[in-house]
Amino acid sequence: MPHLLYRQRELLRYVRIAHHEFPEMKAFQQPYNPPASQQILRFRHTHYQGVSHPLTRKSVLTVSVPDLFKAHSTAFSSVRAKRKFLHLAGPRWDAGGRGADLAEVFQLEGDKAYASKCPEVGEIKISCDRFPMQAQNDKWCSDVLEEMVAEAAREDAEGEEVASLPLDVRHRLVRDQRKEARGGGRGGRRRRATIEDWPEGWGTPK
Repeated sequence: MPHLLYRQRELLRYVRIAHHEFPEMKAFQQPYNPPASQQILRFRHTHYQGVSHPLTRKSVLTVSVPDLFKAHSTAFSSVRAKRKFLHLAGPRWDAGGRGADLAEVFQLEGDKAYASKCPEVGEIKISCDRFPMQAQNDKWCSDVLEEMVAEAAREDAEGEEVASLPLDVRHRLVRDQRKEARGGGRGGRRRRATIEDWPEGWGTPK
């Protein structure tokens, strides 16, 4: 019984707060203003409503690849710089869709076959939780992104060689394979093998 009385007192305390203090919060109400076209960076944080947790300091930065190339048009004025940036991003680049579809676009046709085209799709995701404060992790993510942009814009012989290489989408292929193994979605069951999955070169099973 004491725990029931304690819970009732706790509920009454929150009811009094909602009745007396919530109306005073109208003075701090502000209209919602959507982010401007120049504000392309998005930071995601996790909060546990007053509970101390190690994940509250983690920061995840996401930015759209087309918006980034458009905002830094001077740095990404050439296809070489765009391709070099995607190479630097590596698995941080999520092209969206299926990785196999993206890999089929870049067929090997010569040493410089890739240097003339670059996919401007997907988004870049950078996360950090190495610092104790959330603002420090935000700063680290933004600094890494700025360094990647500056390095991609730097013209040198090594950049030309990197731009001529095919983009690595193996991280996307692995993600697609895991999704298919789970049954096509997160939380789905693994698809059971059937006779249709039997390799033709192995003969007919008996």
